[in-house]
Amino acid sequence: LLLIASGLLKPDGGDVEYRGKIGVSFAEPRLFGNADVLSNVTCVMDGKGSQKTERAKKILISLGLGDALGLYPRDLSTGMAARVSLARLIAYDPDIYLMDEPFSALDEATKSDVIRCVSEYTRGKSVMLITHDSDEARMMNAVIVTLSDGIIR
Repeated sequence: LLLIASGLLKPDGGDVEYRGKIGVSFAEPRLFGNADVLSNVTCVMDGKGSQKTERAKKILISLGLGDALGLYPRDLSTGMAARVSLARLIAYDPDIYLMDEPFSALDEATKSDVIRCVSEYTRGKSVMLITHDSDEARMMNAVIVTLSDGIIR
């Protein structure tokens, strides 16, 4: 469903229509290995250098990554890489957020803080959150649609 919504996969039938900029966060972080954390976030941003840098730093700090700005993906834990991926998505500032298991690599304490942060950044925007954890969906104040065996409930 996420691949169809993102335009990466054609539906078997029907159409997908949307207005605005779409941003996607996949289950795996997909970071640029030759770029540090800060560059992995600023690379998707519009604007001038210092403005981009300051906004990216603010986002990274809010996600608990203030001490990781100069680190490279190889130096990050799985949870840190997941948060950098979320920071990049937030920095891109799409109208529509498509997120596939964005919190699955996070420990419980970090997960709560990150979900609160992401909820703030996505307020007033459309979000499609793919998760196996109904608590995550509830914490995002989501309308929950269950898809099981190809049937929407």
